[in-house]
Amino acid sequence: MSVHVFCDESKANGFRLAAVTVEISELASLRSTVSALRLPRQRRLHSANESDGRRKKIISTLAAAKICAVVYEARAYGSEKDA
Repeated sequence: MSVHVFCDESKANGFRLAAVTVEISELASLRSTVSALRLPRQRRLHSANESDGRRKKIISTLAAAKICAVVYEARAYGSEKDA
């Protein structure tokens, strides 16, 4: 099984890294799904810039997709570099 991995991090209240794997056979479909979620003239999705309603729509759409997500949390480390 070949997969594509997307990662993003958050440094708010500790350090978190989210990694999502998508099977290559599902990648084009997922890209279309995400593209359809973008508003006119919107280049990318970023939850910090979305309203609560839009965030809920984005999350529910992605939750229905064929993806696997893992979140790593490193709050116990003293510094961002250690995390």
